[in-house]
Amino acid sequence: MQYEYANGIGQDSHRFMQPVEAKLKTADKWPKQLILAGVVFPGETPLVANSDGDAVLHALTNAISGVTGINILGTIADQMCKDGITDSSAYLAKALSFS
Repeated sequence: MQYEYANGIGQDSHRFMQPVEAKLKTADKWPKQLILAGVVFPGETPLVANSDGDAVLHALTNAISGVTGINILGTIADQMCKDGITDSSAYLAKALSFS
């Protein structure tokens, strides 16, 4: 019996949004939500990104891209953002579609 293995390592990071960037006097009404691994953390300081900024799903997407050789976070995800798709689970689904 022959086995074939492939593995990928992914990483991603985004900085936390500062109140001045969101034009807030206090950090109580952020323009977006903090989302990590698809979990929404209401009222918490969000991450700066053109998407929802879910660094956990982005890292997983990058790991899958490493296996498939097709880079999703970059040109493909940027176009998806321009088309109004900012949910990181859509980027992950796109990466999985190439596996």
